[in-house]
Amino acid sequence: MITFLISPLVLCALLYLFARRNADYNILTTFFVAVGIAVGSFIISHALAATLGFFIFFLILLLSGFLIWKFCYTTVPQTIVVTILFVAFLMFFPELMILFFST
Repeated sequence: MITFLISPLVLCALLYLFARRNADYNILTTFFVAVGIAVGSFIISHALAATLGFFIFFLILLLSGFLIWKFCYTTVPQTIVVTILFVAFLMFFPELMILFFST
């Protein structure tokens, strides 16, 4: 649940760092893009996990890249960098929270 609150801020920060001159890093836009990525990833992972296995990771990357490119108005190289870092954040955030709160 906390990921829904933090992920738009992380996406906004990534867009500011890597695409500040031409990207739309408005917090409302990044919120809806992050929610779209989360819901789309949930649907893809639950619907296609049994048939595709590990390849759903590439579908999630493609979905995330498309949403960031389409709605945040970034160029293709900026989209690739922001997408890889944002998906890495989404993958490793639960493990980081477990490590943070377990000590």
